[in-house]
Amino acid sequence: MTENHLQIFEPELGVGPGPEWLAEAMDDYRIHVLQQAYPCNFGRRSLEKRELYMTWVDPDRPDTLPGDVAEFMEITQTDRLGREPLAIRPWPEDIPEEPDEEGWMFSFHGVEMFVFALVPTHRLRRSRYAGPALVIMLLPKSVFVGVEVGTPAGNAARLGIRKRLAEWDQPIEFHPSVGVYDVMSTEEWRQYFLTEDSSDMHETCPLAHHGARVMQEQT
Repeated sequence: MTENHLQIFEPELGVGPGPEWLAEAMDDYRIHVLQQAYPCNFGRRSLEKRELYMTWVDPDRPDTLPGDVAEFMEITQTDRLGREPLAIRPWPEDIPEEPDEEGWMFSFHGVEMFVFALVPTHRLRRSRYAGPALVIMLLPKSVFVGVEVGTPAGNAARLGIRKRLAEWDQPIEFHPSVGVYDVMSTEEWRQYFLTEDSSDMHETCPLAHHGARVMQEQT
């Protein structure tokens, strides 16, 4: 049985668990995201309201991550923290397993989600940088209820974010893989990692579906 690290991401500077490098990384993230000009007001508000959860990976204990992510997915459905270790649920039946199929979305513990990376090597594309650590953001599909792509509220929210994004990331151009604000992308995986220029890191999605069995063996 592994010890999970999942907990609420406190917005105050200097507050947090874990090793010294984690405290530095958390403060850098706070300083970055809590700026009023930060493009995603949803992200800023979720941190301010203590609605953001976080975990970290100890290089010597990477096996804690699947359990932490499963617990987070459970919280998005039940709003309960501190449950017993969970068996990983299978891939959703209504979501294709191959990234090049229409309607594909990364899923884990039976939950579809949008994923994107904030990387320490980025300097120009500030929207994908949050300090010295690699940060992987997981946004369950349920957080987009009411602001879905194609709805008036969703389109207005995305248009506002993109206007702020253009200012935040100056002088580099808007990355073409993000697509059009009011149209659902058919290759969402291209948005998971954006380069500092207009290229894609991969021509095809590098993710492969292995089902829940592999993750169950690690928990």
